[in-house]
Order: sequence, then structure tokens, then C-alpha cells
Amino acid sequence: MPKVSVLIITYNHARFIAQAIESALAQRTSFDYEIVIGDDCSTDGTREIVLDYARSHSDRIRTVLQKRNVGGCANGQATLAACNGEYIAHLEGDDYWTCDEKLEKQVALLESRPESAGCFARSTIVGPAGELIASDYFSYYDTHPSDKRTEDIVPFGISPANTMIFNRRILATAPHWYRHYPTHCGLDLVITLNGPYLFLNETVGAYRLHPNSDWSSKSLFRRLSSDLRYLKLLYDDSFMREKYGPAIRTHIQRSLDLMMNTSNWEEHFEAARYGFAFLAKRPWRGDLILMGMKSATRRVLTAARRRREFFSPTTPR
Repeated sequence: MPKVSVLIITYNHARFIAQAIESALAQRTSFDYEIVIGDDCSTDGTREIVLDYARSHSDRIRTVLQKRNVGGCANGQATLAACNGEYIAHLEGDDYWTCDEKLEKQVALLESRPESAGCFARSTIVGPAGELIASDYFSYYDTHPSDKRTEDIVPFGISPANTMIFNRRILATAPHWYRHYPTHCGLDLVITLNGPYLFLNETVGAYRLHPNSDWSSKSLFRRLSSDLRYLKLLYDDSFMREKYGPAIRTHIQRSLDLMMNTSNWEEHFEAARYGFAFLAKRPWRGDLILMGMKSATRRVLTAARRRREFFSPTTPR
């Protein structure tokens, strides 16, 4: 059994996938590792590139090829199920590693702390052509890296996804909310629920921002709807609600307010559609329904006030 499985999930990453695979192949380790690549039925030539690498490196690379586009979460879970390693290192097909000792250093740190559940590290942020956007991921997103506990990161995660590595054993007892909707930030939480989440204070990768990424290509309402779906699943978990309820509710309120903060009627209808889908999701939570009604009411009153001010004869034009 390999010590580490490098999990690469990809969809329409033809411009980037070779760099991701090459950075995984370049790892220098004292242990055996495998690379498992899951392609979500790409249409831009990504699959052909993946298969070429798999043929050239059949001793190292295995593939999971979806027959139809199933989405990032389902593709990720299918690829994860094919991994055999004691540790899982995550790498998106549009990101890459910049340190050829990344796996060696992170595994050494994890094994020096047997009670730990995972490890993350520093990353740069680059653009579509590899141009540097930010030399430090954490400074760019105004977060503060260190070893993390659950209370430090609820409800959203902390790690650059391209630096994450974790012990596969944590998945055996993953809570329902993660199994139902397995996201990167949710995995960060699952790791911290199982032990210390260690921070390697070195830059080991490059996280790529580009307009065609799975997340960036979604509309604001779809991104907020995804956030609300995840937050609702967290809040429905009795342990998470009892221990971290206030933090989760705060983020639900922020997401609802952002969704309602729109200036034209077409967006009002889209916001109402996504907001209602969230509030109607069972099991119903009276406090969340009340929160959603208050957000909608505040938005309607604000829009009405602005309309009155605009048409008031005393308002300067």
C-alpha cells in the first residue's frame, strides 16, 4: 500500500493539467506514493492529456474516468474512493506544487505528531498564465495560519486546497453533513474534529485564480446558494449546532443579506428563488426561517425608501 495517494480532480483543465501532474510526478520521497486522477468527462482535451500521462507512468498514475459530467463533489468522492494511501494529498487540476519535497515534509510533520489528523501549508496565488497575483495566500485572504482547531475555522475552512494532506482514517467516521455535501471547507472541519490540523510554514504550491474555475464561473447567487446549503447541513447536525451554532448562524445571516442586496428586479426574483429554496429545506428551523424573513423585509424596506427618495420632489437630481 502506498504511503500517500495524490488525489487530482479535473474538469476542462487542458491548459493546466499537465503542470499539475508534472508537479506531482516531481515529488522526491522516501516512501511510495500514487497519483489518482479523476476526470469529470472533460470536453476540451483534458482526458486525452490525462490518459497520455497514465500510459507513460503506469507504475505511478491511475485514472477514474466519469462517463458523464457528475459535478466536482461526486467526481471528488469517486476519485477519493479509489485512493489506497494512508494519507491523501489534494491537488486540483488547475493548481500545482512548487516544492518537490512537499509530500516528504508534510508526512514527516504528521508522523512526528501521531495525534494529528492533517496538515496544510503556504501557497502563492497565480493567474491563468501563471502570473503572480499574491505571494502569500493567507495575506491575500486576510487569514492567519497556524495549527488549527475546529473553533478557529467554523464554519469555513482555512487551508489552500492545493496544500492539504490528511490521514485517510478520518473519513471512516465523517459526519453526515460532510458525506452528503463533501466540500473543501467541510473537509477542513472534519480534519480538525479528528485531531490537530498542523501548519507547515513553507510555500509549497500555487493556487490558480481564473474565470473558468468551477467556483469562479458560478453566479453570485449560485455561490451563495452553495454556501447556504453547506451551512444548513452544518446547522442540522445536533453536535455542530450545540457547540458552534452562533458562528454558523452569523454566516447564514451574512449570506442571506448578501443574496438580498441586489438592485434590479430580475436579480430580486433570482435571490427570492434561491432564498426560498434554502428556507424550505427540511428539517425546518424556525430561527433560520425568521432570519430569512427579516433579511427579505429589510431589503424590501430599503428598496422602498430609496424609491421614495428618488421620486421625492425635494431630492436633488
